[in-house]
Amino acid sequence: MERNRNLYWIVIISVGFAALLAFAVPFRLALGQYLENEKEVKLIAGIGTRLIILVASIILVRKFKFQRYLGLGWKFDRQYLLPIIIPMLIVSMAIFGDLETYKKAGLSLLTLFLFNNILVALIEEFAFRGLVLPLILKIRSEKKRLMLTSVSLTALIFGVLHYLNLFREPDNFSGITSQVIFAIAIGIFLGGLMLRTKNILFPVLIHFLINVGFGKDILRPETEEIVTQVASTGTDWIGTLLTLGLFGFIALGGVYMVRLVSRDEILQLINTDN
Repeated sequence: MERNRNLYWIVIISVGFAALLAFAVPFRLALGQYLENEKEVKLIAGIGTRLIILVASIILVRKFKFQRYLGLGWKFDRQYLLPIIIPMLIVSMAIFGDLETYKKAGLSLLTLFLFNNILVALIEEFAFRGLVLPLILKIRSEKKRLMLTSVSLTALIFGVLHYLNLFREPDNFSGITSQVIFAIAIGIFLGGLMLRTKNILFPVLIHFLINVGFGKDILRPETEEIVTQVASTGTDWIGTLLTLGLFGFIALGGVYMVRLVSRDEILQLINTDN
């Protein structure tokens, strides 16, 4: 009975997450009647929608009593810094390597961009690593290879939901597929990081920095965006292979962290609160 109930909530959380995000479209259309800057309209609509999802996620965390699993009462240990050193270096290179883009964006657009991305990191980590992952762990608590399979399933759900971007970009299947693969890889890493550090703030921080470092196209002037889109229409096989290699490396980092996790300790954190 409990297994079916948990499975039901996994479906509700995943579908509800996607449905609430879709609410940004009519919100954006409504805002467009009052604001002229299309980029700011897009970000404000995203912020409004994600605030609703964040509130819903916090309510569900309290409902399932996952507070301790998410890091309540957590104690700092320097060993938890080791898993984030490499991703921090990679993201820092992406940010500081194109610092002019952030400087030229303007204070208003940059503020909205940063606020929107911290909300993206919060809602996606709370929804998937904070709710879906522990629910899968509870469902599969008696199974072998519990941790890695649960992290992988969570990452798969997280990644596949990115195919919803096809409604926005129907002619960009290959590009969206690349997003899905990256989301699955980073989902495995963030799942491993969550279980290893036992604190949701670490995945949120890394997720936020990745978004800021690799999602800055909205900050570019329109002419730069057009040039970038035209330049990316061809297939760069070397670049594709390197990218896939990077995705695999990221996923392996998550697998390594999962192998260091105590199964009993994580299950105790999840079940003690219940």
